[in-house]
Amino acid sequence: MVVGLKGSAADEELVEFAFTAATDRECDLIAVRVARHTVPGATGLLSPVVDEATAQRRAEELLDDALTAPGSRHPGVHVRRLVERSTAARPLVSASLTAELVVVGRRHHPFHRLGPVTQAVLHRAGCSVAVVPLDDRTGPDRARAGARCRPGVRRPSTISAGSPAPPVPGRRRRCPPSP
Repeated sequence: MVVGLKGSAADEELVEFAFTAATDRECDLIAVRVARHTVPGATGLLSPVVDEATAQRRAEELLDDALTAPGSRHPGVHVRRLVERSTAARPLVSASLTAELVVVGRRHHPFHRLGPVTQAVLHRAGCSVAVVPLDDRTGPDRARAGARCRPGVRRPSTISAGSPAPPVPGRRRRCPPSP
């Protein structure tokens, strides 16, 4: 079994799912993380410049942090850590050729689309793929996640307190009226 991790707080759900699936299938788990080497350039100007060894070490530390707690709850699962300097999808697709299952996350994207890594793994993986929906929003946004509309979609207006606006012919209501 293979799991791809990004290094965000939402990875906890993904790792827990992967460990549970590995326990149920009685198989080993390969945890994949990509080491990003930031270089000066159009996108690198906003990020600090780090050398390859530092990027590799940071990625390994993030991977170890993400796997420590779930690993203690699932002691029967042997975990192999894989940190590569590559695009995010490439090591997942190559590891899928010998795996039973690849576990990837689906983060919050506008219009409920899949992200590029998840889409690439779905189309190119050599085994089954489990897509785990994740909520990587934090703070007040995460608390209201169930009640919020998608970005760019406005809530319907109300005529008076508590009564919803009449439906507009030919348009669907996408979100519940505000309380």
